[in-house]
Amino acid sequence: MIRSATDLAGAEKSGLHPLIVGSSKVIDVELSLLRANSSIDESLADTDAHSAGATSVDRSQDRLDVVTVENRGGKPFIVFHEAKHFSNPALRAKGEPAVLAQIVRYQATLRQHDAALRQRYIAVCQALVRLHTMRTAVRAAVPVTRPLQAPDPLIAAIASGQVQAEIDPDPRLIVFGFDGDQRDGRWERDAKRLRDYQPSLEIRAIGNTRSAHEFF
Repeated sequence: MIRSATDLAGAEKSGLHPLIVGSSKVIDVELSLLRANSSIDESLADTDAHSAGATSVDRSQDRLDVVTVENRGGKPFIVFHEAKHFSNPALRAKGEPAVLAQIVRYQATLRQHDAALRQRYIAVCQALVRLHTMRTAVRAAVPVTRPLQAPDPLIAAIASGQVQAEIDPDPRLIVFGFDGDQRDGRWERDAKRLRDYQPSLEIRAIGNTRSAHEFF
């Protein structure tokens, strides 16, 4: 299991990990969905293979890195995120960066699976609430010094049926792993190019993920 996991522990996966464990809003990781239209991007290399060192990609599946809950003016949303390390060539190109075609493909897939995702994430939130209850009971019996992070209250509200969450079909792009000079120079140019091609794309950038808390 450790050897198999090592193949997936590249810069993107290991860099994203602190953002995941440091947020109470994360409800899923490595989401895999049957691709809405395999002809949209079939001829392009998978842009995640850069960090994973993968030699074989299942092109019938789309995979998103992180799923979170978000409260927008009292309305809950399920939000999807695609993460890229700053060094990933999919972020930059002479023409349109490859990551943009990936985002468009994900939008189609999320819209196709909207109804199933709504039901799936009710069950996921219910499971997270039960797991937190069990962890709390264990810690009461065997006290530990490290505080237990509680799930976001919105997760419990979705689990109980108190609110119904909408699916946001527009994934957000997370870029990380750069220093100050790169942020003020190369990344600013890369971000401008991405927004020039896709103005509606929401991008969040963070240099050092290990210093982040509640990033989502």
